[in-house]
Amino acid sequence: MTLYFHAASLAFFNTEISGAHTLEVDDPTWVRPMVDVPDPAWKRPRIRVIDADWDGQGEPTFHSIEDPAAVAPTVSIQDIDAPAPQKVIPNPDCTLPPKAELVEISPTQHAELFAELYRTGRPLGADAQGYPVLLDVPPLSNEQRAVIERDWRDHQLASTDALVARHRDEVDTQQATTLTGEQYQELQQWRMGLRHWPQARAFPGAEQRPTIPQWLEALRHP
Repeated sequence: MTLYFHAASLAFFNTEISGAHTLEVDDPTWVRPMVDVPDPAWKRPRIRVIDADWDGQGEPTFHSIEDPAAVAPTVSIQDIDAPAPQKVIPNPDCTLPPKAELVEISPTQHAELFAELYRTGRPLGADAQGYPVLLDVPPLSNEQRAVIERDWRDHQLASTDALVARHRDEVDTQQATTLTGEQYQELQQWRMGLRHWPQARAFPGAEQRPTIPQWLEALRHP
């Protein structure tokens, strides 16, 4: 089996599934040669010989045997052992792209490439010679980073709405509060920082995000 890579479609092919571009077939114009062989219908003639036990006295006695010196005539038949010359023809069942668009790769290259692809998630591409390579992921644009940061900000606000609502309910009903007054103030200051985050000069730099209160981080990741 031969493995190929097709740069135009970033696809892999193999001859086991798609077939080879060409086939070798017996040359239809070839005529099988003739070869001379002993005539299979020939029967060895018999001759008369004196009996071995004749003592030389009186008339000899004879018996017949096959003539060991006789040579069988030959007949010409087709040589069934002669190999037919091969002719290369296009494979009508081949589904490979044109050969000029393909590069051959080894099974080892194929396995290593996919192992790296699954490990890193880097996109598949082709180099200048048409061989498969894994491309470096381009850095995110400011617009893409801004979308990510706004999604992160919205998630942080939504995930702490319940803390704010519970504290207010506890205060309104004059119950003991789950959060201390200081914690509640820190929470609200952090949430205000989140709301102003998209307007900050450092936005959308993730490393400059508003710092989550330590007690809240510990609550999330005990």
